[in-house]
Amino acid sequence: MAPAYVTILLYSTLQDFAHIMSLQTDRLLLKDQLPTLEDNRRKHVISCDRCSLTDRCEQDDAHSTSWYRRLAILLSATCILLGLSVLYLYHQISECSLDEGFAKGMSTELPAAKAAIQLTKHRFTGGLYFDENGRVYRHMFKGQPQYVGIPSPAIDDAWAQLIPGLYENLVGSEAAFVAGRTWQDPDGRYMIGLEVMHTLHCVNFIRKALDVDYYGGNGTAHSHRLHTDHCIDHIRQFVQCHADLTPLTFSWSDEKDNIVADWDALHTCRNFSKIQEWAVDRIRTQPIPHHGG
Repeated sequence: MAPAYVTILLYSTLQDFAHIMSLQTDRLLLKDQLPTLEDNRRKHVISCDRCSLTDRCEQDDAHSTSWYRRLAILLSATCILLGLSVLYLYHQISECSLDEGFAKGMSTELPAAKAAIQLTKHRFTGGLYFDENGRVYRHMFKGQPQYVGIPSPAIDDAWAQLIPGLYENLVGSEAAFVAGRTWQDPDGRYMIGLEVMHTLHCVNFIRKALDVDYYGGNGTAHSHRLHTDHCIDHIRQFVQCHADLTPLTFSWSDEKDNIVADWDALHTCRNFSKIQEWAVDRIRTQPIPHHGG
């Protein structure tokens, strides 16, 4: 709306400016002829209701001054509108350069990690379907790591491979974005954590909370509940923040005699393996000191 309004005003102003310049040119040509008229003043008496040629010259000069003032005002207005237009365009370009999007990274994301961003198409798995007897089952492709199910060493190992570490070290120019905002160890390393890794940690924590008899609690019952609540709410915000708009479609199921969701939709994702590699190269292996140590 704003760019269109500015464009209309600018176009109208330039039209007025062109019209006035045309009128002013005609008046300047007329003024150039005044000396000739002055030379012939004694031979040709021009009068109109007591208005002499001298009076006409004075009127022309007055009109010229008035037109020059209007011209100056219009030129000033044009410059102001042009300036506002340039500022608006600069603001829009700046916003675009800051938030280049999902494919290149947002302004709030770590610049040093943006080089690892690579888009890929990924078909989700693990959807719920019905067999010929109408019983529900979770579909998985053979050979894929299993991240859920009855607790087992294989599942735990899959999660360990998925999240090799929660924290990374940054040094030099890579740390410029967080310097002064995060803790720096005595050796000059800046400690950070990638949001994606923390959110995966929360998913894994909730998975374990479902089988507390197998994994045990996390501290006291109170602290365990607080940690679980924190993770659930954090995942909620994470999902809302990223707001994937891939459509969930539906089809008819003869087995269920009803419509069911088609869970295996194709999504546009960031290649997690690339981000994982970036994080592993900077993983923090040093212990995190406690207060006073």
